[in-house]
Amino acid sequence: MTKRAWIVWICLVACGALVLPAFAGEGGEREGRRGHKARKHRHGRAERMKFLRSLETTDAQKSLLLEKARAAEPIVAAARKEAARILVEARKGGEAVDREALRGKLRELRERTRAQIEPLAKEVVGSLSPDQRSKIEAAAKEHGRTVDDARLARRAGRLLTRPMTVALLEAQLGR
Repeated sequence: MTKRAWIVWICLVACGALVLPAFAGEGGEREGRRGHKARKHRHGRAERMKFLRSLETTDAQKSLLLEKARAAEPIVAAARKEAARILVEARKGGEAVDREALRGKLRELRERTRAQIEPLAKEVVGSLSPDQRSKIEAAAKEHGRTVDDARLARRAGRLLTRPMTVALLEAQLGR
């Protein structure tokens, strides 16, 4: 091999060593924020599920949660229908859709729905034992946050309105 061929070969190997890890997802620069967020999100979901299991909810608490989730289902279904109606009406208006007015209507619907779900969520939060509350507070403190009943009620409300909550609880309770 000639000297020129060796130089070309060394340059190709050096460039490959720099570029290939970036395309393979090992290089921090080329991976970007999206790849990092996707990994973080998958890891976060598993951690949240592990944390929920660590609360060791009793069957009575699961039954209460199931009852409140079933009570929330018609509220959520009505809100989804209303949101769909609002969106259809906005599209019928023609090309000029007032996005701010649309956002305002959807925001108002969200707040109204949240107000209907909140009493159900507060009952769920009220059923937490002192040990469960201390675990939640410790986890929040670990992330530099504080927890109060209003914040817990918002989180419980989100849990009540998730599509698979009822099916998951029924499976856990054997119903």
